[in-house]
Amino acid sequence: MQGKKVCGYTLLRPLGQGGMAEVWYAENKIHKPAAVKFLLPKFCSDSDVVRRFKTEAEVTVKLSHPNIRQVYDYDEVDGRPCMVMEYLEGEDLSSRMKHGERFSDEQLRTWWDQLADALNYTHEQGVVHRDIKPSNIFVDARGNVKLLDFGIAKVRDSITSTATGAMMGTLMYMSPEQVRDSKHIDHKTDLYSLAVTFVHLLSGSAPYDMGSTDDYEIRKNIVETSLDLIGVPSVWQTFLRPYLAKRPEERPVLRAFGTGVSGIPPSETTVLNMGTCPESPFKGNSMDSESTQMALESIVLQDKTFTVDGVMFKMVAVEGGTFMMGGTDEQGDECCDDEKPAHRVKLSSFYIGETVVTQALWKAVMGNNPSRFKKWFGKSDDRPVEKVSWDDCQEFVGKLNKQLGGQLPAGWHFALPTEAQWEYAARGGTKSQGCKYAGSNNLDDVAWYRDNSGIETHPVKTKAANELGLYDMSGNVWEWCSDWYGDYSSDAQTNPKGASSGSYRVVRGGGWFSLAWCCRVSSRSNYNPSYRRDDLGLRLVLVP
Repeated sequence: MQGKKVCGYTLLRPLGQGGMAEVWYAENKIHKPAAVKFLLPKFCSDSDVVRRFKTEAEVTVKLSHPNIRQVYDYDEVDGRPCMVMEYLEGEDLSSRMKHGERFSDEQLRTWWDQLADALNYTHEQGVVHRDIKPSNIFVDARGNVKLLDFGIAKVRDSITSTATGAMMGTLMYMSPEQVRDSKHIDHKTDLYSLAVTFVHLLSGSAPYDMGSTDDYEIRKNIVETSLDLIGVPSVWQTFLRPYLAKRPEERPVLRAFGTGVSGIPPSETTVLNMGTCPESPFKGNSMDSESTQMALESIVLQDKTFTVDGVMFKMVAVEGGTFMMGGTDEQGDECCDDEKPAHRVKLSSFYIGETVVTQALWKAVMGNNPSRFKKWFGKSDDRPVEKVSWDDCQEFVGKLNKQLGGQLPAGWHFALPTEAQWEYAARGGTKSQGCKYAGSNNLDDVAWYRDNSGIETHPVKTKAANELGLYDMSGNVWEWCSDWYGDYSSDAQTNPKGASSGSYRVVRGGGWFSLAWCCRVSSRSNYNPSYRRDDLGLRLVLVP
């Protein structure tokens, strides 16, 4: 096998072998690593096994999420089905538990939040995993989890060959409805299995004694008896118990751990901690209400997805925090005078668009497409909308709020980001790695700009995301901000909104025709609010 090529990758060395497959380490021409999984020869004549193997590739290749192992391609080599996957260094949770490892509360909270986000994403895509368990959760070298093995996943509206009554999954972690009939289940089964998995991780004991209890008794217990939570900390018991409801319709929406664990029922529209706040060293033109502002510092947000006329877009939750805004050290000698002085800014939590507004979304809201690089000329409508003025953007935002007002948390609305919100998000928020550009010190990794764009825009999400999972914050199109353009102050500020008046509005991020220095996270420019150009677009925020 060594030296063979698979989908442009050369097999270099074996990584290991399991019960059904072996995995090889491979690299492509530019030394990008990958793992190539081959079905073992003895299973290649089993049509059911081959079908499930191919299903895993077909389902996963369409999923793009930082906590799901990516599949790049599928092929057959010497009659053996294989898939090319993201190369990971680390170990799955089942293996780590077998070593006797116990996990900290902080680790488990982080992993729950990452897996909840990944599963919410897969469910939005119409995919039910059906086999959530420790061995299908991989911890990478950075301590983040990746969801594996979509081989028995159920895709919405697809026709499966699973016979009614046949069990698909791993018994110990199955939901009651999955035990009864694996074919007729929905996404709520994954919620139950995830909760059972965390009972195992927290208690250190398997949910059922597979050695002393027969399958029939285990199935009966899953359907009829509440799971024993002995050894699970009380705060986790409170959080997990609703997800362990026997009736799937009684299980709540999958949430981050921080939501709903204080005895307050989770709510899509609840803003927490509305009390009086202590004195703050921060000053400046703040939000309309200081109590509202401080309440937002403690709110726990989760990503939200909206649909307008069939066009779906995602708003990414950005945890509030404090950062240095402007020409900080990593920006080097390319800083302009208007990026100085660097100053401390404190921001409340908010949502921001995963991508810039696409032509498809603009058309769904406005009924037109002003862009130069549009579908009529053979381009995709998932490119950024451009040739929109700041004034045009205000009209778009107003119409969007009217269309989606009933779906928003009480008091929240879409808007253009403030310049501070934009820069904080571009830098990666609380997850910032201090990069010069949005997500990398290598601009080619994250941006379409003058040196690589071919002098045109490109579809969103075709470059790497930044630390928050935001795409194209450097390059592709400049992004309008809500602020009037003005000089910075050296004073620390809370939720600044920019100059109180002016003639020009701020744009950020650089575009497809920009030089590299324009794509830095602190770089600023400005235009008349009525100005339109084929590299001017917008990104939304969702704020109170």
